[in-house]
Amino acid sequence: MITNLLLGTAWVIFSLLAYTRLSSLPAQSAMFPRMTIIGMGVAGVLLILDTLWKHRKGIFKSEITLNREILIFQIMIPSLMLFATYFMLRLIGFYGSSFFLVVVVFLYQTYRSAGVSPGRGQILKSIGVGGIITGSMYVIFTLLLRLPVPSGSLF
Repeated sequence: MITNLLLGTAWVIFSLLAYTRLSSLPAQSAMFPRMTIIGMGVAGVLLILDTLWKHRKGIFKSEITLNREILIFQIMIPSLMLFATYFMLRLIGFYGSSFFLVVVVFLYQTYRSAGVSPGRGQILKSIGVGGIITGSMYVIFTLLLRLPVPSGSLF
């Protein structure tokens, strides 16, 4: 229960911070990112409300207490990834921070699911997947839709 509450809270805080970055975009260009960020915030609120409702009704099948492993691997590290991406967005812009997030999440998920540190092959695969996803976003947002994306102070 506490994990869902903390994760929902992290989503809401991240979406509020990300929403503030959209003020520099024209209203029409910011529509899609704004809806995405609002959706993430709503998902966070719904996660919190659903957890509280299930706790009130006693629907939880098994109550997992918050231990060190859950706190670090399921709450702290994913939250730090989101906040690092937010601050990188201000420094290196949308595409650089998106690439970083895709690569880091890919490697982290590989580590958590397989239980081993990613090797050279996994690192190259994550860079390839990150490049494909970031390239696709570039083609869709910049070339096809001609939407401006947040730029950082460096790029």
